[in-house]
Amino acid sequence: MNNENDANFKVVIQLLKRMTTLLEDKKNNRADERKQVLDAADLEILFHRSPRTIRRWNQKGILKSVEINGISHFLWADIFPLIQSKND
Repeated sequence: MNNENDANFKVVIQLLKRMTTLLEDKKNNRADERKQVLDAADLEILFHRSPRTIRRWNQKGILKSVEINGISHFLWADIFPLIQSKND
């Protein structure tokens, strides 16, 4: 009987570990989904530039933006190639 309890306990522990992993993966995927769209404050941090520089880059077309409720947002898919080209 004791061996059976130990085996059941191990199964429960394995299930809990798997559930925890799945929950963490789901949480990380949500974070990734949210960050596919960046705002100007994100770009200021990413490029270490002032708000004015980000606005100017947007006006010059260096950065492509999408307006949502009057606020400029930037797609990660558009920003990433810019970062790669600056690192080359």
